[in-house]
Amino acid sequence: MNFSTKISIPEDYYMNVWDQYILTGSCFSEHIGDYMSRCGLNAIQNPHGILFNPFSILQSLNNALKKRYYNEETILQHNGLYFSWMHHSSVYDMTEKDLLRRINTDIDAFNLHLKSARTLIITWGSAHYYLNVYKNKIVSNCHKQPGQLFEKKMAKVEDIVNQYSTFFNDLIREVPQIKVVMTISPVRYLKDGEVENQRSKATLILAIEELCRDFPDSVKYFPSYEIFMDELRDYRFYGKDMVHPNEVGIEYVWKRMKETYFSPEQRFILTEAERIIQLKNHRILIPEAESSLSFEKKRDD
Repeated sequence: MNFSTKISIPEDYYMNVWDQYILTGSCFSEHIGDYMSRCGLNAIQNPHGILFNPFSILQSLNNALKKRYYNEETILQHNGLYFSWMHHSSVYDMTEKDLLRRINTDIDAFNLHLKSARTLIITWGSAHYYLNVYKNKIVSNCHKQPGQLFEKKMAKVEDIVNQYSTFFNDLIREVPQIKVVMTISPVRYLKDGEVENQRSKATLILAIEELCRDFPDSVKYFPSYEIFMDELRDYRFYGKDMVHPNEVGIEYVWKRMKETYFSPEQRFILTEAERIIQLKNHRILIPEAESSLSFEKKRDD
């Protein structure tokens, strides 16, 4: 008897251990990126910090592809620090000038990575977004500013598809070798309400369906959300808040992703690379101990 519903994912062994990867979007993309890095893959994570809604993610990608630099209009001051409306709160600096220099340098680096990448992994978190009503611009982060500055909205499938279609056409024209893997974060945004969270996820799923249909050779969908909702339908795969996936759940999704996109030979290389990296990173507490000397010899070999 099976106690979970196995999600069927067609194998597509196109990923290679020598490729370059970019991951952008919600915190779930960072978790997967961490596993990629543990295996020695060249994986760049969230140059703009964690982003949740499709439009903010798209804006960061468009700015990187077209090398659109940020200016003072992007910056705000809060608690003696400077932040960007287009970045996560982890991206800040002590002066406006230093922050602009930092985020525009990141644009240059993001552009180079994007044009040499084989795979772009985009993880959408929520279809809800916040509009700065005074600037009439979508923000990536509210940075704990007064609520009256913002209007919360729900993205429409048509708007998401239209805007991403334009970007994908531009991206494929400039980076013809690139493949895009779309995923939806399994994190449930229950502060929006249980029903609203489901509507939000459904909006994202419908938008991805259309994009995969319109770009069949370049855009793929990896069902991380469905894996958590069906294969891992148990709170033991979540953290203490019962909302965010825990290490066991994330590791399982990474395993399924490897089985989908890496051939058995490539997966063997990933396993060996992870083992070697763990050996090299292991910290020895008592270097003089016989066991430590033996371990050092094994590590050198």
